[in-house]
Amino acid sequence: MFEFMKTKKTVEVNGDPELAERRFREANEQMENEEEKKAERLYHEAVEIFSVLYDEDKERYRKEYTKCCMAFGECLFGLEKYTEAFEVFELADRLFTGFPDVDSTPVREKRAENYCNIGDSCFFRGKYEDALRNYDNALDIYEKLSNEFPEKYLSDIAYCYDCMAKGKSGLEDFPAAVEYYNRVIEICADLAAASDQEKGDGAEENRRSCYEDLAVAYSDIGYTYSCMSDLEETERYYLMAADIFKKLAVEDRDDYIDFLMNQYADLSALYADMDRPDLKKQYSELSKKRDI
Repeated sequence: MFEFMKTKKTVEVNGDPELAERRFREANEQMENEEEKKAERLYHEAVEIFSVLYDEDKERYRKEYTKCCMAFGECLFGLEKYTEAFEVFELADRLFTGFPDVDSTPVREKRAENYCNIGDSCFFRGKYEDALRNYDNALDIYEKLSNEFPEKYLSDIAYCYDCMAKGKSGLEDFPAAVEYYNRVIEICADLAAASDQEKGDGAEENRRSCYEDLAVAYSDIGYTYSCMSDLEETERYYLMAADIFKKLAVEDRDDYIDFLMNQYADLSALYADMDRPDLKKQYSELSKKRDI
């Protein structure tokens, strides 16, 4: 059992599988209702019970216990309890090794997701090397899956590269971060171009999401260049991001106007650093008008 749970028993634990499943379902419902504190208590109780059941019959309860741990970890992460979330995600990873179908596609997908979760819980505690190692573990799985199912996992691969870029930035290795962001941009640009050709239900929403990811990647690499004092490259990428956000805001103002205003504010700050007062003033005004 986890260190943080040793003194926090929520119930007199017994091996009741129906109660464990009920608490797990109730916790999921609370998460859907954005009641994370209530969900935490219910997940806590479910995990305690599944732990007892797992000790009694590992093969029967391994998958249920793992699934509950991952959900509990995500809840703790949402509550910014990163050390506790790390413990739970680490247990889930150990449980994965005993799956009889550990090499199946669904299990590999979930394990890669869990590696990303471990990486995030390390990143937010400032443990960037540990975060990078786990992001790399996830990337390795997604790349192998992508070899088997071309194009299906490109967004997952881009996500891993994005996380690794942020990890390198945390270590102040900005040139390496730029390399990873360039990989993100390459994938996101391809996905955005492909989304232009899609038809049918959900196609428009997916197109906007793809272009949003591309714009965010442009903004992120721009910021990284600013950390390297390469303000011309920062300007180039910030303007590219602003151009996409403006187009998206024209189509869907409610969802994208804040993205655009924030990008204008970043441009204003950049032009202040570049000693270009006219442009600083122009973008400062744009960032406050909320006009498109």
